[in-house]
Amino acid sequence: MKNFLLKPFIEQFRKGDMTTFPMVYANFKKLIFFYANHLRYEDAAADITLFFIELLYVLNLSKFRSDDSESLERYIAVCLRNQYISLVKKSAKRLQNLFPLYEEAIPFYELYDEKIVLKEAFEKLSEKQKTVLLCKYIYGYNDNEIAQMMGNTRQTVNNIKNRAFEILQKYVSG
Repeated sequence: MKNFLLKPFIEQFRKGDMTTFPMVYANFKKLIFFYANHLRYEDAAADITLFFIELLYVLNLSKFRSDDSESLERYIAVCLRNQYISLVKKSAKRLQNLFPLYEEAIPFYELYDEKIVLKEAFEKLSEKQKTVLLCKYIYGYNDNEIAQMMGNTRQTVNNIKNRAFEILQKYVSG
């Protein structure tokens, strides 16, 4: 949307005219839901939408000309992307805080010798390796999703997973 159209809508919204919000929101709805779907948690769309509304209120509109450019739209899109990145990092930290619970993911290890060996082997892994294996095989995330949560590439996640399997195999087999 051109600046000369978007800027007045935002100004009216700030003054309490809620009829303009759907027009502004419609311009960014696809982007908001794209990021929310990639975050993969229930309230992601609400979090990003709330950020969007707050952004509309604090945005310094005097920095943008009322012309045919789309600089205001691009600026808002970049802010949404930055918020998405921030939420990905928070999500990764949240996951790291959950992984001391890995013992709950292997609750039967006390019952069988093989499971005791598997638990001991699992303890030999680094935190990243544990995180990748738990995300992949306990929580059902794919490599791309794990890479996003950890801030790595899919290939790095795959390498971490392969190294973890090598360590487990060496420990279990001898």
